[in-house]
Amino acid sequence: ERPSQDAQVRVRRTDVWGQLAQVQRARGQLDEADRHLSNAVNSLTELVDAGEAGGVVHCVEALREAQASLGQVCVQKEDYERAEKLYLAAFSRAPEGHGEAASEGAK
Repeated sequence: ERPSQDAQVRVRRTDVWGQLAQVQRARGQLDEADRHLSNAVNSLTELVDAGEAGGVVHCVEALREAQASLGQVCVQKEDYERAEKLYLAAFSRAPEGHGEAASEGAK
């Protein structure tokens, strides 16, 4: 029961990071938005890869949203190579689209 609760807390934390990143991005604080979204992508990737998330489908969708948002921040920062990796991971049709490219792009 505890691992499931820990996973739920981690998922909720990623939601908060995403909301913080939206505010920071709107204020032009792109490095801070990048940091929060990178944390969200890394955490969600770990949860999905470990199969710890109770709602894996929700986590995969949240991961894709975080990757796409981080990709937008990277475009604003003119880091186009990293943005491309994140977009490819986010919009990949294969369920494995969250793996290597996700953690690579979040660095």
